[in-house]
Amino acid sequence: MKRNSVSGVTTLTLVDGDTFDGRSDRGSIMIVRECYEQLAEIVFSTINAKWKVLLTGTPGIGKSFFLSFICYKILQTDPAATIIFQDAEKTRLLINGFMATRGHEDSFEMELASTETWYLVDGCMPQGVEAKTILVTSPNPEYFKRWQKHEKVKKYLMPVWSFEELEACWSLLYRTRINAFTNAAFAFDVLRERWLKFGGVPRTVLFKWEEEFEEELQIALGRSNLDAALAAVGKAGIQTGVSDMLMHIRVDKDFVKSYYTPASAYIRKQIVNDFRRQRKGVLKDFVRDSEDIKELSTLRGDIF
Repeated sequence: MKRNSVSGVTTLTLVDGDTFDGRSDRGSIMIVRECYEQLAEIVFSTINAKWKVLLTGTPGIGKSFFLSFICYKILQTDPAATIIFQDAEKTRLLINGFMATRGHEDSFEMELASTETWYLVDGCMPQGVEAKTILVTSPNPEYFKRWQKHEKVKKYLMPVWSFEELEACWSLLYRTRINAFTNAAFAFDVLRERWLKFGGVPRTVLFKWEEEFEEELQIALGRSNLDAALAAVGKAGIQTGVSDMLMHIRVDKDFVKSYYTPASAYIRKQIVNDFRRQRKGVLKDFVRDSEDIKELSTLRGDIF
């Protein structure tokens, strides 16, 4: 893996034709976000204090890529480190020096019993082991409680992408792409339109840029989760029943405190319009109850 900097954008590139997670759709180039460096420092400090780490955030923002970045950082410090990846399918990959060995969900028990081993888990419940454990996963309160009940766990959150980050990724990896269905180019105007509509999630704005998602958005707005969406706005912690297409988790600089906001101004107005038609009383209650929350002033303005 090679580290490069192009036009102020830091990347990690896999060599010899390899792709991240062994999947061709993941590509071989990773954009190193500024928050990756900041979170890595916090994660390593937490692990050194003998805690395990849980990292979550809005789905589709690159939490899985962050595990690969953590692996890179570990090997930069200790090329002979023992690292075990476990994915959502519960298959495991052992990296030891220059060797990599695949196994099933019960493999490498001896290595996991060592406090020197790194155990990097993506999207499934980690095994209770002595290894230094880092779990990345989409928000799931019950999932968190189950793991935290039996382990010393610190939880951190990854922020959504800024438009500047999305633009840098688009410029490096997507700007020359052509829509296979319409033969249209992925122009800057398309990028900006998708960001304004869907917010700072690269999976939706960049990776799946050929998909409109209008039907999925209308389905999300039409479900009974509108109450949950409005109830979650401004709330701290992970809320249940909230559509990640409608609501994103905004994260403070400490990567600990967070609150929910609509994914974009477009979606905010869609939510308000739907509530005006369906539930005027709920909107009035929301305006009254959120009067002292400054982050919600724009949403209250839309309601009026």
